[in-house]
Amino acid sequence: MARDQRFSGTEAIKITWSRPRAHITDVIWLNQSTYALMGLSVATDPGYYAYLTLQMSWLPPTKANLARFAISVPPGYSTVMAPAVAIGALMFGSN
Repeated sequence: MARDQRFSGTEAIKITWSRPRAHITDVIWLNQSTYALMGLSVATDPGYYAYLTLQMSWLPPTKANLARFAISVPPGYSTVMAPAVAIGALMFGSN
């Protein structure tokens, strides 16, 4: 993990890890102040010829942008709350 990186002109945190058996290196960039995902890169070792980079940007939370998330339940259906889930356990396993 490296702080004080720049990604598209923004202060970022760069996290890199390798998957040696798959000959792959992954990199993610997080906004240093908000921790929002800014970019993702997946590259294979030389000789395996695959590379992918995604760059993300987020819309500001204006009233108009937030209105895009307002959905209504169609007639005949009901709203059901999803059960609470421990995200950390799902992403990283539990001890």
